[in-house]
Amino acid sequence: MITAPVFAVVGHPNKGKSSVVATLSQNDAIAIALEPGTTRQRQAYPLSVDGHTLYTLVDTPGFQRPRRVLEWLQAHSVSASDHAQTVQAFVTQHRGDGRFTDECELLAPLIDGAGIIYVSMARCPTAPNTKQR
Repeated sequence: MITAPVFAVVGHPNKGKSSVVATLSQNDAIAIALEPGTTRQRQAYPLSVDGHTLYTLVDTPGFQRPRRVLEWLQAHSVSASDHAQTVQAFVTQHRGDGRFTDECELLAPLIDGAGIIYVSMARCPTAPNTKQR
């Protein structure tokens, strides 16, 4: 039996992660708001066709303290081969620490093997709109 891939949709707050998940999972019930912080817990949304799950997207809260998390990860990692264990250690150590609630929710699917879809700004074009004169 082939397991459908799982992708964590990650990024900074209010950049359109939930909008991307709603579109790609074809789920109009996903909460989308203009205020940052609408998504507080990770939530999985499978896309199924004819009873078969093609993939699952995990909507996650946004990074609240990305620099602090990166500094911790860099300080506790010895080499590239231990990055997965270092992320696991961060979540284990900081679960229940209110400062890193969103980061622990965001990183948990990655520990479980999810791929990453990084959303930088879903509402804006990727290139500046230039006018020719």
